[in-house]
Amino acid sequence: MPKIHTLRLATLAVAGTAFLTVGAGPALAAGPSGGSVATSDAPAAPLVVGLGFYSGTLHATANLYVYNVDLAKQPTTTYRIDWGDGSEPWTRTGGTVPNGLDIQHDYPHAGLWTVTATVDDGTSTAGKTTSYTAHYPTAPTTPGTTFTPVSGNAPLAGDLSIVNGAVDPAAAKSYVVNWGDGSPLQTVAAAVSGATLVHHIFTTPRSYEVSAVTSDGVDTSLPPTYPTRVGAWGVAFATTVNTSAFATVSITSSAGPALPTYSDYYVYSVNWGDGTTSSLTQSLGMTHQYKSGGSYPVTVTMAPTMDVDRTPAYTWTATSTLAVPTPPPPAPVATGARPVQRIGGDDRIGTGILVSLNAWSSWQNPYPTLDRLPADAVVLARADGFSDALAGVPLAAHVNGPLLLTDGAALPGNVEREIGRVLKPNAGKTVYLLGGPAAVSPAVQQRLGQLGYTVQRYSGSDRFGTALDIARRGLGDPARIVVATGLDYPDALAAGPYASSVLGTAGHEAAVVLSQGGALDPATAGYIGSRLAGSSAGAPAVVTVGGQAGHAVDAAFPALAGHELKLEGSDRFRTAEKVASRFTAVSRIGVATGTGYADALTGGAFAAARHFPIVLTEPAGLDPAAHDTIATFWTQLSRAYLFGGKAALTDQVLHEVDAVLNAMSQP
Repeated sequence: MPKIHTLRLATLAVAGTAFLTVGAGPALAAGPSGGSVATSDAPAAPLVVGLGFYSGTLHATANLYVYNVDLAKQPTTTYRIDWGDGSEPWTRTGGTVPNGLDIQHDYPHAGLWTVTATVDDGTSTAGKTTSYTAHYPTAPTTPGTTFTPVSGNAPLAGDLSIVNGAVDPAAAKSYVVNWGDGSPLQTVAAAVSGATLVHHIFTTPRSYEVSAVTSDGVDTSLPPTYPTRVGAWGVAFATTVNTSAFATVSITSSAGPALPTYSDYYVYSVNWGDGTTSSLTQSLGMTHQYKSGGSYPVTVTMAPTMDVDRTPAYTWTATSTLAVPTPPPPAPVATGARPVQRIGGDDRIGTGILVSLNAWSSWQNPYPTLDRLPADAVVLARADGFSDALAGVPLAAHVNGPLLLTDGAALPGNVEREIGRVLKPNAGKTVYLLGGPAAVSPAVQQRLGQLGYTVQRYSGSDRFGTALDIARRGLGDPARIVVATGLDYPDALAAGPYASSVLGTAGHEAAVVLSQGGALDPATAGYIGSRLAGSSAGAPAVVTVGGQAGHAVDAAFPALAGHELKLEGSDRFRTAEKVASRFTAVSRIGVATGTGYADALTGGAFAAARHFPIVLTEPAGLDPAAHDTIATFWTQLSRAYLFGGKAALTDQVLHEVDAVLNAMSQP
């Protein structure tokens, strides 16, 4: 912001003065006293008035110049200066103003004053109006600023904290904020003590330079050398809906550059307006099947963390109204000789229970079948966050039991009953908890003990530590490991059955460990490094699933780049296809949504126990990558499982899977 300066022009006759004139006159010659008079052959010239000031303080010195005063009228010519502060004007009658007259005036306080000089010789009048700035003796100094995002609507709301910055003791201090986004400068009074908070909402997601200066009511401090840089990132989205009432939300502007720590990445959830809310995800596209037509308020929330044991410091929201058509009645489910079986409950906990019912027999059943085998243990993870459960699928295969989901605070009755169905109480059976007490509470652990089960918890200080604890204590430090990002779920979902059934074998399952996106924390890097030197792409001890994990390992071990096997596709669906392609002798295949994690986790434990892959798809229709995978294995396949209810995978997916399994074999 430019500083307000007192008017200072080139001097004339009096050093340090400013000189302003109005009017035009004939050629001038020096008079006897150094003044100027018209030459004898020139007509009468108009009056010319000049008015200037020395440097502005409360004690003002005005410089008055007057030209072309008729010598005959000098005795009656009047001079007047109105100071603009309501005080008595300065006046004078007669006399000359040879090289400028200095007139003194004391202003009541600092400020910008409008001053008018008038000369009247009885025949004509001339004047000059100018401004005078009375400055405080002490100039303002620059304050300090910090910007903190706060809860608010998209794209970004935040508070600027302004501290320090001094003014003259006689002045009232305020701050002038330039938000750097083209909005008007904002002036706020400084707080009596402590920081001054100024709230602002940016309207376009991008980077801004925000600066504040101190004002004493007259002058401002110089702008800061390094303005506060604000990444004004938030959430905005577009919605579409088709004639089948299947809606898609696409994030159109969102988080800016990646923040330095893993806990400060951005995740999204959608409240669809019909009583359902999507899971937290990093995906920029989310889908939903409405059950009835109507107008629905859709709200997208973005937060800078998805840790289940952390509350986001702030969130951003954006809302839009979606007009949903009445969906057509569902087509009859067609199945051929190779059945497509949907295993889906009313919610993710219910789906996990149904998967367990299909995969594991009751401990009371003395005649288990090949499809339903006895379980030796249960793995239990929190239902509303994937972070601790990502590494749990190989553990479930290792301990020979289902992976079930629970409310973090208390054990639901239906989950309690399913555990009681598959595990005999008071028989030395173990329930394994994934994550610390903030993920699965001590109340859940206590209830399991009351039911007659041994409880073993695997946890770390974060999701990466939990995955390492599962690998070390749960899986006995296996020789082979799979690395997938822990900042999102799709890659790890595909990795679980592969780690159990292909890279590992029954009783010697490979572990899934997690990267921080494209980086590794020191403990995970050490765990990977101990195996990487003896690994190769042809005989891998380390396999990376997804581009982020591959980048993380290569960045941590540049000298060993290429020692790992990389399974990476162009997106989550193609990555899952790459993983599935490593399976051989596949008789079954699982299909789960790639836009949610819960069904692929519980279904993945089933797949790991029975040695078949899981492919990921969009909820509305079979993704081409999933189609290609099923088509690759179709001569071997006898059955396909759809993990999740119709809200997760529509009947259209079922029809398309059925078509690949059965129609391809038709002449």
